[in-house]
Amino acid sequence: MELETTFFFEIEHDDCAFCYKTSRLYPGYADDARSHDELKLVHIMQGEGLWQIGGREYTVAKDDIIMLSSVDERRMAAITSREPLVMEQVKFLPMTIYPMQGCADIFFERREGFRNVLARESADHAYLLRCFADLRTELSEKRPYQREYIVHTLMGMVIAAARLCSVLQTGESLRNDGRYSIVCRTMVYIKKHLSEDLSREVLARKHGVHPSYLSRLFKEYSGICLQDYIVRCRVQNVIFLMKTKQCGVLTAALDSGFTSSSGFYRAFHKVTGQRPKDVLKKEEK
Repeated sequence: MELETTFFFEIEHDDCAFCYKTSRLYPGYADDARSHDELKLVHIMQGEGLWQIGGREYTVAKDDIIMLSSVDERRMAAITSREPLVMEQVKFLPMTIYPMQGCADIFFERREGFRNVLARESADHAYLLRCFADLRTELSEKRPYQREYIVHTLMGMVIAAARLCSVLQTGESLRNDGRYSIVCRTMVYIKKHLSEDLSREVLARKHGVHPSYLSRLFKEYSGICLQDYIVRCRVQNVIFLMKTKQCGVLTAALDSGFTSSSGFYRAFHKVTGQRPKDVLKKEEK
């Protein structure tokens, strides 16, 4: 019934944040509704399941590709096949492919009729499957210029996904919008300085804008308010530190920028709906 991660690869370099992993979900598995900060492309490699995304239900099967943005609340509701559901996914921030930022349109704009599960009958879908295969091969080896290869591949995947989603608008793309660049750079700064003062006044000074303007801009372009994004990043970092560094809960909270235990526990429950020890137990199963 548990989720099993079979392969995990992550890079953090300057403004590049990228993660690839494969997971195996057994019959009986279901999780809670949640959203994430990064853009995700998910490839179903085996099995079938029922995914609830943004209030809609999607039946997914082998070779389906699912696109998920930072504003999509989703949950795997059920594994409907007798065999495990195996999926691979890439997740990354828009800044990973800066200055191209081709994923900006997918990240924030939706047309009527938009579907998170991408249409199969096209050359772009076949291209995405080849890109997933290329990434598997690339990540299984240690070769020169690996980061550059990954970013190049992601650019191609984002363009193909955008074509399939039909979300690219006529006129100016968000990637050329200076306001969007402010939001992207703010996201990256927050990720790198979680233990420091991240008040909107401090963040606004980094870009020479008014704090209220930054808050309004951040909400408009990311779909989440600035303070909620900061809290979510800090909670995610606490979980990461507890799992990978074997840190105590309060030590991880302090290193992630929380200044009081009561504030941390309230924030943790608000983001995850659980207590820290419950999250760790679930991961250990």
